[in-house]
Amino acid sequence: ALYRLATDDPWANLEAYTERWVVVDHEGSIRGTAARTAGGALETVTSGALSVAKRTTLLSVTGTAAYTLGSGLYAGQRKSVFCSVAASIPAGTITGVFLDTDGTTARTTAAFNAVSDELECEWTGAAWQVLTKTSVTMG
Repeated sequence: ALYRLATDDPWANLEAYTERWVVVDHEGSIRGTAARTAGGALETVTSGALSVAKRTTLLSVTGTAAYTLGSGLYAGQRKSVFCSVAASIPAGTITGVFLDTDGTTARTTAAFNAVSDELECEWTGAAWQVLTKTSVTMG
């Protein structure tokens, strides 16, 4: 899960000021922290292309939604995707070039259907290597 610190409304004014974020895994352990300034590393997407220039994407999935993730900008680039909204029988599918967590199984889709579904990837130069996933189905 992704949590923003020091604000009453966790999703308000995402472009207005510098923020501090903490990433917590499904067991409650802190996996990392980040700071973000206006125009920085966060985007919210309802459909279409995810930015490879943004470090983190918040998916807003209402009903059936299609997304794409293009090639990374450099080997070692990280990309995090978190489902922040899931409504009306959500079925969000990202199409891209992935390697599953085993590092060898090629995948072309990542399916999100609930708030807190998450995916952490790293660009290898040829595919997005899935590092961790929570309730995301790779296909």
